[in-house]
Amino acid sequence: QFTDNWCGRITKDLQRLSEFIDGHVHTGDCIEWFTALPEDEKYRAFRGGVLETGKPYLDTPGNHDLSTYNTEATRRFRSANEWASEVVNRPVANQVMDLGEVVVLGISPHYWKYDTAAGAYADPDVLAPDILTWLDAQLTTYKNSRVWFASHALPSTQLADTPRFDGTLRDWNDIQDLVAGHQNVNGWFSGHWHIDSADPRSIRSIPVGGRRIFGVNAPSSAGLFPGATQAQHQWERYAGSLF
Repeated sequence: QFTDNWCGRITKDLQRLSEFIDGHVHTGDCIEWFTALPEDEKYRAFRGGVLETGKPYLDTPGNHDLSTYNTEATRRFRSANEWASEVVNRPVANQVMDLGEVVVLGISPHYWKYDTAAGAYADPDVLAPDILTWLDAQLTTYKNSRVWFASHALPSTQLADTPRFDGTLRDWNDIQDLVAGHQNVNGWFSGHWHIDSADPRSIRSIPVGGRRIFGVNAPSSAGLFPGATQAQHQWERYAGSLF
């Protein structure tokens, strides 16, 4: 879960480093939802501290923000737009962070649910037509900028030596077609597996739309993802994907 110690430390560090920061990107798993209701107040407090830097902040929900594996929870899931309305006070989850030469587009499927029967999170929902239309419009609007996508779901496998494709953003064919029509897509921030981007096994570019773009996966606050065969999260200290 979010720990007060980690939240306080990182927000103070970011405030001290604010002159070197253009913007903040959080690619999800803002909380570890295991309680009867999501502990959103912890993330709101953290987010408020980061915003004290005075710099733009883009955040997308992760699977742990949208659904819980606790079968006794009062509430089991919510949509990405419900998360946005309830947690960060905006009407939709998808978001634009305009930094001038660089623009970041935050993307989230409408739902990402825990599959109780399977005992694991299902893959995120396919990006709905309204999201693809929104992305296409933003890429056209910012055609003269270098655009990065940001999503909790992975754009493609993030381990070069042990390919895994669960938790990827879908439908990949639709995404390929979208990117192929816009030459301004430069890279993709993601979360979910929380792999150390400096790990030699982590890929740094993604083939999409007939070319390769940069790929960066965010580690969690619990520490860097130690290996493909080990648990990806240290739940007792978990706090998401922050760039």
